[in-house]
Amino acid sequence: MTVLTDMRAPVTPTGIIAYDGDPHTDEWFATRRRGITGTDLPKILGLSDYGTARHVWLDKQGLLPLDESESEAAFWGTTFEDPVARVWAARNDTTVSTVGILAHADTPWQLASLDRLVDRCPIGCDPCGLEVKTRSAFMAGKWRDDVPDDVLAQVQWGIHVSGLDHMHVAVLLGGQRMEEFLIDRDGDVIRYLVGHAERLWGQVRSGEMPTCEPTAALGRLLDAIHADRSGDVEVDALTGDALRADYLDACREVRDAEARKDRAKVSVLDHLSNGTRLVVSSEDGPRPIFEYLPRSKTTVSVKEAKRDPELWASIQAAGAVKVSNYRQIACRSDGEGK
Repeated sequence: MTVLTDMRAPVTPTGIIAYDGDPHTDEWFATRRRGITGTDLPKILGLSDYGTARHVWLDKQGLLPLDESESEAAFWGTTFEDPVARVWAARNDTTVSTVGILAHADTPWQLASLDRLVDRCPIGCDPCGLEVKTRSAFMAGKWRDDVPDDVLAQVQWGIHVSGLDHMHVAVLLGGQRMEEFLIDRDGDVIRYLVGHAERLWGQVRSGEMPTCEPTAALGRLLDAIHADRSGDVEVDALTGDALRADYLDACREVRDAEARKDRAKVSVLDHLSNGTRLVVSSEDGPRPIFEYLPRSKTTVSVKEAKRDPELWASIQAAGAVKVSNYRQIACRSDGEGK
């Protein structure tokens, strides 16, 4: 695998090497903080389950809490990147090379980490690039017809920064099936991406924290950066009433949904009578749509165990007692907690 190290000239039509060392080093992170990268775009656009525009803003400010652990998905994604790239190159009768972090020649804050440059394009349109992904079998449906929107945003940003006309995408699904896609430059999509990236980068430079949708990823971030909470935070009555009404409406929707689920379950049981499976007829024979099978669950009563000090001590010594600390929202409405 060739590693490009000449940083004096563009290596793609508009891409200049900003960093060509090992990934995940202090210098690598520092380089990425000097601009907007392809992996930032899905977060900025609200297409990522793992980050938001707030994550990107904090990262560029050097304020994002560091997660020292690496998820299993991230580990295997990094591990399989090179094998998938080599297999793709072999199947397409070409070779590929690593390139590091590219910066747009005219706007250096626009950065892209192309997974590979393709030395000889399979469709004869040199030069081009390759994006490598690994996804679980559960995500395969999102790749049935085309690349998912988050990957499309990342690839189109890479096309923009590098000046390439197109990029190839190779995705390993479930660890056993590779799919290939060809993504052509789309000027409308690129203009859309650049507009959002410029807005976020302007907020980074001005210090204005961006607003974003209240997603689960944002909730995890807020808990991480405000781990030590104390005191009161005052808001105006209009804001407080709106927040409380929205929360209580959501609670009612959850209760209503649980009630509908219970009623639906009873309807199934009513049709099931004394059977264990509910089936419908088909050309291939009965096709099950519901099963009502016995299950078992073992529980230990902490209250009862604590009544026997020796038993409780032995349970603790065995490491069978795990305590999870967390916070829970309690909405105070007309003197009632919810």
